Amino acid sequence: MFTDLYFAVFITTPVFCILGLGILFKRIDWVTTDESTRIGSDLVFKVTLPCLLFVKLVATTISLPPLLPPLRSAPFSRQAWEFFCCAAFS
Repeated sequence: MFTDLYFAVFITTPVFCILGLGILFKRIDWVTTDESTRIGSDLVFKVTLPCLLFVKLVATTISLPPLLPPLRSAPFSRQAWEFFCCAAFS
């Protein structure tokens, strides 16, 4: 029960925050009806999306596999290493 309520509040809270900011900006005349589309687009694409991208990149854990396995773990690695060294320097 509480997990569903928490999920619903977690999802809808940002929407209501943006709605409240829009009402506030309209009341203090930061947003006029003529340029509201341009301002909204600039706000989304120049402020909020880069912030979201930055937050997601910071929170991501990246674990890359090694590019080449160590030669010690490969079968016949000493013979293969000697072959490649002799072929390269011959």
